[in-house]
Amino acid sequence: MPRVLIVDDEPAVLTSIARVLARDARFETRTATRGLEALDLAAAESYDAIICDIVLPDMDGNAVVAEMKQRRICPPLVVMVSGIVRADPRAAAGDTVFLRKPINGVQLLSLLQSRLVV
Repeated sequence: MPRVLIVDDEPAVLTSIARVLARDARFETRTATRGLEALDLAAAESYDAIICDIVLPDMDGNAVVAEMKQRRICPPLVVMVSGIVRADPRAAAGDTVFLRKPINGVQLLSLLQSRLVV
């Protein structure tokens, strides 16, 4: 079962994404509301994908992904989300997808199913 780490400081967004993935029942999810929390979770457990907001209260989402890559704990699939996409090309290396908020649940589920073995 693919494991997905969802990182967003907006509780409604976390809940919405987690519900979409829970309905599918083929994804195991964990959530974090801050970048440092996401780094701790990624260091403790491996994930197949991360869905990360670009604007977080403690650090930029691009910095979260860059730090994960430096520590070699970055999941193979990175989905960056924001109302205003400010992507750092250095963080976008690898299999990275950018989505704008509000996130379309069907589109997100289809993306994860097509990129991960479910």
